[in-house]
Amino acid sequence: MLMRALTFAAAFFAFALAAAAGDDGEKPGSYILLLDKDGRPVAGTYRLGPGVQLVTESSDGGLPKEAVYVDRAFFPQREASFLHFFNNRHAYTPDPTAVKVGEEVRIDDRETNLPPLFKDQKTEREGAFRLTVVALVASTLGDTKVVGKRYRREGYGPDDTDPWEGDRFYIETLDMDLSLAAARRVAAMERGTALSSGDFLAQYTVRSTKIPAFAKCIAEKRETAEYKALAEAQRAGPDALMGTQFLSEGKVFWQDKALAQGQFNMSVFTLCPN
Repeated sequence: MLMRALTFAAAFFAFALAAAAGDDGEKPGSYILLLDKDGRPVAGTYRLGPGVQLVTESSDGGLPKEAVYVDRAFFPQREASFLHFFNNRHAYTPDPTAVKVGEEVRIDDRETNLPPLFKDQKTEREGAFRLTVVALVASTLGDTKVVGKRYRREGYGPDDTDPWEGDRFYIETLDMDLSLAAARRVAAMERGTALSSGDFLAQYTVRSTKIPAFAKCIAEKRETAEYKALAEAQRAGPDALMGTQFLSEGKVFWQDKALAQGQFNMSVFTLCPN
């Protein structure tokens, strides 16, 4: 199994770098999609600003999971969601990025709400998980080295719950992190641009949903002037805020009605409610 994962990763990295040569993955408005053999998205990332990206991965039903803002993909130090009303900072001890291949390390995680959603809410939560780096992967294309790592994340005690638990694969070259099962489905990569974060998710949904009528509705909406105006407003409002101020402390972005409405207007379920 390990050799199969290593073979996949080396081949994927070589392909990905060839496809991406000359592209600027750090440019705001750019996205990366990892695709399966049928051209359906497996995972994606959308760049909002320096050190800020929106990440998602397909669910079993094909639709993208709830997108989350992060500063980095491998154990984010900051993460947020408009829909789920959280804006958190993580402080890890030791730093997960320093764990070497073959090591099994207890990682303590102090999570801080910025700020608390409710007046009486506890602002900090302390947890722990076990991190094992199973294998490092390195490949080359010309003079460029591409690297990644397969790892396992597990709760540290019987009462620990961890939504990221399991075997995962981090593509360091692209700063993308996904489940190992999803990584094994990746057959190609695509780079492109979107009008806004919502437009990126709309494009993702069109290509991933298994409901043709839903895909057709979204595709038709994307061609209208009204849609483009909503996307431009989202990029100038919520996207600009997250791209420039997300890493600052204490921003309660969901309490700004204009920003919240800008997010709601670009939801695919708002655009095509039926």
